[in-house]
Amino acid sequence: MDGVVGIMTASIFGDFLNWIKEGIIWVINLTIASIGALISYILGLLPTMPSLPDLPSLVSSAFHFGAYWFPVAFLVDTGTITITLWLAWMVVAIPLRWAKATNQ
Repeated sequence: MDGVVGIMTASIFGDFLNWIKEGIIWVINLTIASIGALISYILGLLPTMPSLPDLPSLVSSAFHFGAYWFPVAFLVDTGTITITLWLAWMVVAIPLRWAKATNQ
């Protein structure tokens, strides 16, 4: 009979520990949710961001004229392709050197 009572006591004690663990997790979750709600409330109190003013047409046309004579997108594409091909060559060169060294 003592063995059965010991097993039941251990089971009840284990359940009690699980309830405490679940309660601690519940409190931590509520704390995190309340911090998120507080941050959301504080951000809601901030004023809205104003929009940027429009550029004058003279400045806008100057940017377009400069982009025509100095194509930044083309230079970025050319640099990207050059670096990609160089890295590909560095990767391919390793087995090519190995094959050359083993054929001697």
